[in-house]
Amino acid sequence: GELTVKFFPGRPLCRHLFFLNVLAEDATSAALVGIYILDFRVTYPRPSRNWRERIPALPEGAFLLRRVPFRNLYVERRQFRALSLTPLLLQVDPPVFTLDPTQSISLTLAVTGLPQPGRWALFLLVNSLEEDRTEDCLKLVFEVL
Repeated sequence: GELTVKFFPGRPLCRHLFFLNVLAEDATSAALVGIYILDFRVTYPRPSRNWRERIPALPEGAFLLRRVPFRNLYVERRQFRALSLTPLLLQVDPPVFTLDPTQSISLTLAVTGLPQPGRWALFLLVNSLEEDRTEDCLKLVFEVL
């Protein structure tokens, strides 16, 4: 038979190891028939767009709003999911949306929690739900003064 394993990585740029034990069971006993090691290496997708901006330090509780356009390039209606790789620093609205062919939407990004000076790189992915693949990867670089 077949076994489908779904893995949702929590942190990019790291490695995850899992052990999968396969048991054969009948009414009275169980026997180990296989052990598999699952090795996942998680990386960022290559950014398709970059956004750079210099901003002042944000006081605690303050946020910065930006709007970013996204367009459905398919010839059929599609459902998409927008996902921040750093949800404590970058939230997106709406997280799930449906677009007709060539229709566009403006995603609202809320950036928060950047009180310290320095350079912060945040990533926003837009995935097609039908094929579960990344359609767009936006790299946002904020230089906090």
